[in-house]
Amino acid sequence: MSLMTIDAHVHIWKDGSGYEVWLRRKIAGIDRDFGIEDLKEASRSAGLSGVVLVHATENPIETEFLLELAEREPFVRAVVGWAQVAAADLGERLDRYMRYGKFRGLRVMPAFGAEADWLARAAVREGLGELARRGLTLDLLASPAQLPHVLQLANALPELKIMLNHCGRPLTATGELEPWATALKALAAASDVRCKLSSLAERAGMDWRADTLAPYADVALEAFGPARLAFGSNWPVVNIAASYRGWWEALAQILARHALTPAEHAAIFEGTAASFYRLEEGKPGAGEQQGKQQERIS
Repeated sequence: MSLMTIDAHVHIWKDGSGYEVWLRRKIAGIDRDFGIEDLKEASRSAGLSGVVLVHATENPIETEFLLELAEREPFVRAVVGWAQVAAADLGERLDRYMRYGKFRGLRVMPAFGAEADWLARAAVREGLGELARRGLTLDLLASPAQLPHVLQLANALPELKIMLNHCGRPLTATGELEPWATALKALAAASDVRCKLSSLAERAGMDWRADTLAPYADVALEAFGPARLAFGSNWPVVNIAASYRGWWEALAQILARHALTPAEHAAIFEGTAASFYRLEEGKPGAGEQQGKQQERIS
C-alpha cells in the first residue's frame, strides 16, 4: 500500500527528563524508556510519514520536553501538550508554548476522575476559549458518560476544534455497545468534533480479536465517517494488550470489511490528522523558540 500514514496519537518518555510518567510505573510491560527510534522500529509495517506526540502526564515539564524534541526531529509533525486550563496564567503559558513551531494544542482528560460538570465550569470554558482564540486545538479524553458534556462544550464553543481521544473509551472488554454507541452518534451528528480511532485493543484485555473490536470501530465509522476519523496507535500503551503491528493489522482487517474508497482510507490514515493539526502549515503563533536543548533522545 502506497498510502502515507500519520499516527495521530503516540507517546514517548525517558527517565531523567524531569517528570514522572505514572502510567509506566503501574504497568510492567511499558515501564522502560520509549523513544523516537523505538517508535520508528515498532511502526515499520505501517509506513509512517510522521506522528503527533501527545503528553502522558499533567506536568508542563513534559510538554516542554516534547516540544524541544519535536524541534529536532522531522518525524514528529505536531505536539499536543498539557496545561492547567483553569489557571489564571494559561494565556501566558500558551504563548510560551507557541514559540515552538510544532505546538498545536492541549489535551484535557476529564475521564480520569473529573467531576461530571467539569467541562461546563466557567473557568474551564474560559480557558478553552483561550485555545480557540489562538487557533489551537483541544484533544479531549472523555468517558462514555461524559460524551453529552462534550457535545455541550462543542455547542458552547463552536470555534474550538475538538478531537475526541480513543473513541470515547468504550468498554471493549465487556462487549457492550450501549450507552456509548448512542452517545457517540449523538455527538458526531450534532457537532464538528473529530475522533481518534485508537485504544480499542488495550481496553479489551488480552483475549481480544479483530472481530471482537469490529463492532466498536463500526460504530465510530458510522458516526463520524472517514473524513472525521484519525488513526492512532496509542503507542507504547498499546503494548499492554497488543503491539503496534498487531493493532495496525487488526484495524486494517476491520476496515477492509467496509470497502472504503482510496480517498476514504487516506482520510482515516492521513488526511483527518493532517487537516485538524494543520500539519502542512506553519505554526499557529509567532516568535521563535529559544534555548534549544542539545541532547537528542533515541
